[in-house]
Amino acid sequence: MTMACWSMVVLLYAERTAYLPSLAMNMLAVFLGISILHRKNQSFRRVFELENRVMALESFLPICSSCKKTRDENGNWTEIEDYLQRKEAGLKLTHGVCPDCRDRLFSS
Repeated sequence: MTMACWSMVVLLYAERTAYLPSLAMNMLAVFLGISILHRKNQSFRRVFELENRVMALESFLPICSSCKKTRDENGNWTEIEDYLQRKEAGLKLTHGVCPDCRDRLFSS
């Protein structure tokens, strides 16, 4: 039943029972309260979904597809090694050559 239908039921009940108008008004208040709580719940759910989307977007690291430099929060482009060392305290990087690059670079 919709909120308008419940309101009509409560008001009709209040007219027929002259000695219980406060009960009818209390029932109407409860139904309206449930409706308001439902709307608030929907709003909270929407905010939660938007927060999750923002966190997901913040987890992306912009990287140049050509030189592999990364863009930080300030819009500056730096080498990925510098970015990682600055972001991860105590992180030490070492370099090597993967088998695919070794074959491409050093095969004759």
